[in-house]
Amino acid sequence: MQKIIIGKVTKSVGLKGEIKVIPLTDNPERFKLLKEISIIEENGKITIFEIEKVSIVKKAVNLKFKGINTKEQAQEFKNKEIGIDENKKFPLQEGYYYIYQILGLKAVDEEGEFLGEVKDVLKNPGNDIFVINKNNKDYLIPAVKEFIAKIDLNNGKIIIKQIDGLFD
Repeated sequence: MQKIIIGKVTKSVGLKGEIKVIPLTDNPERFKLLKEISIIEENGKITIFEIEKVSIVKKAVNLKFKGINTKEQAQEFKNKEIGIDENKKFPLQEGYYYIYQILGLKAVDEEGEFLGEVKDVLKNPGNDIFVINKNNKDYLIPAVKEFIAKIDLNNGKIIIKQIDGLFD
């Protein structure tokens, strides 16, 4: 089953095995609803841990896993991603998407002409920005209705409105 990345471990916290996680979700409170979480290693190995304690500290989440009781054990998680099963994601309102759903979509204009591929989504206070890559050049497109005509997940594309100079 596909894992949805919801955070990244930055460091251990304290002496009793807690870790600090930067949430990659708009709702850090969601961590409090989880009973277990997956640690995803760079090589793709996935290990599931039972959550013992969750606390929200400023913009970070501190987690304590059952059986992880020392600072040294917690340090093993540094820079690893935290994921959940896809079936545990929160449902979104219509017109909202998870970043993983947007990445890799083909960007086309309203006539169907290929404009590039969505390489990244930048989080901004006002609105997200889609990074569209074409011929090794990145174009930054605001993720707002003035620029985006439609996101079509079924056909793997995002339709961008034709605006002069947008891809020059």
